[in-house]
Amino acid sequence: MQENEHLEFRKSLRELKEGVISLSAMLNMGHHGTVVFGMDEEGRACGTEAPAFAGKVILSEVRSSIRPLPLSVSVSDGEQEGRRIITAVAEGDDTPYSAYGKYYTRGNGMDIPMGQEELMDFFREKDGRSSSWEKAPSGYGPEDIDGDLLLDCVRNAESSGGMAYVYRNESDALRRLGLLTDDGRLSNAGWYLFGRGKPVTIREESFPTDSETSDGCISTFRGNILECISEAYSWILNHITFKARIAGLQREEIPEIPKDAIREIVVNSFVHAAYEDEGACFRYSVRRSSVSISNPGTLAGGADTERFASGKTGRRIRNVLIAAVLWRCGYMDALGKGLRRVADLCSRSGTEYSSSSDGASFTFIFRRKAGFLSKQLNDRKTHRPDDRNNSYSSGRKDSLDEKILSLIRKNGRITVPEIAAVTGRPVVTVYRHIRSLADARKVRRKGARKNGSWEITG
Repeated sequence: MQENEHLEFRKSLRELKEGVISLSAMLNMGHHGTVVFGMDEEGRACGTEAPAFAGKVILSEVRSSIRPLPLSVSVSDGEQEGRRIITAVAEGDDTPYSAYGKYYTRGNGMDIPMGQEELMDFFREKDGRSSSWEKAPSGYGPEDIDGDLLLDCVRNAESSGGMAYVYRNESDALRRLGLLTDDGRLSNAGWYLFGRGKPVTIREESFPTDSETSDGCISTFRGNILECISEAYSWILNHITFKARIAGLQREEIPEIPKDAIREIVVNSFVHAAYEDEGACFRYSVRRSSVSISNPGTLAGGADTERFASGKTGRRIRNVLIAAVLWRCGYMDALGKGLRRVADLCSRSGTEYSSSSDGASFTFIFRRKAGFLSKQLNDRKTHRPDDRNNSYSSGRKDSLDEKILSLIRKNGRITVPEIAAVTGRPVVTVYRHIRSLADARKVRRKGARKNGSWEITG
């Protein structure tokens, strides 16, 4: 026997991760794959000294690491030339499959990381269509994007493993992300993701009842996609209810709706939106009994809304280029698995959800928990000043601005992704606050954008 596009040999279970990656690559190549542990590269049995329960370990690793879950996975024990071997077989046609958050294909018996264009082709073929709007010229150039935001996103992509690339300049980075047209101008996707002209509008609504009333609050926010993702996510968190519990010596805040589920649906609203209508508006509404997230456009490919809400629908993506960039930059764990993750998170937390479409827009609805609306609980109904306004908030000592200033005082070379990791806030939110601090002459940047440092000035 020899290794091929559907067969891989591994000497021992110490190479289990590599074996799982091989299974995902073979699924992407031909919808089935086999990995044999206890065989060398020449196909000779060398045996494995794995414990008796090794089969359960392999099954658990495959089921927890390959997304979406293959249609079938089996593991069997056997012997060859008097030596023990273990065979793992996986089958499934819901491509592309990821392993440990990354995508691979197969060639000459080797696992090859999938490039962005190849990955997008999987989704185009899956849906039988793709949005021609994404690649159309926007009328803008690289000079019209927010360069600092692009740089931070590329750095985040490098650190998360979504992009093996050393930043050179804006045009080169945009080209690597597939966001430039053939003549070097910004595509629509590039302009909407990073443009400084605020091409996206979101509407934020909060009402104390389940209907629109005069004592509600309605506001709008404009920005690019990355800015709007951060804004919408933070806005919703500041309008739902949290309760606190003490875990050991730490105080833990528990939301009525899982935060990761909210974030997945917010990101999905921008991935699946129809951007062709320039007057279209995203809508985020918090009412007494529900939180709804609406985007312009219906489901790509006419997918059924009930199956979409359950996470069982096929993975159809309207804007595959925007989705690929968001995945590379760490906004999505893996393309196409978000809805399954939302379904799992809501199931574990007892959160009910549904979806609907009126022919012009698609809405995902989380049902709020009545038990969380008790007066004894901490209901965060208003925005934190430093989150809502793009201005320096000097009155609050615990604001994000103060945390950023404190971190810069300790280390002037700290990066925006590092600040985001320490504070637990989205990269785009941190970047927006630093820009506001700079506008208020509280900080300034010294040296080049790539290798410079921050300095406290006020």
